[in-house]
Amino acid sequence: MNAIVVMVLALLALAAVVLLWKVLLVAAGIGGAQWAVVSIVDDAAVHVVVFGLPALLVALVLSRGVPSRLGGPVSGLRGRKVVAA
Repeated sequence: MNAIVVMVLALLALAAVVLLWKVLLVAAGIGGAQWAVVSIVDDAAVHVVVFGLPALLVALVLSRGVPSRLGGPVSGLRGRKVVAA
């Protein structure tokens, strides 16, 4: 029974990697760049920029791509208004 559970978890992990490979690749690139800058520079302002800029960019992408439930500003990049249900 234990081997079956391990096999199922391994297959689920493999499926997640296959489906999300682009996201994982971008996350690895951002994390690697952050690690490189933080390990070289000791300035707190640089650390704020290195950690804050990717977070702001992700927030911008998600806010434009996820429609609001309350009929917020716009849905996606097409400029359509979201109608509240």
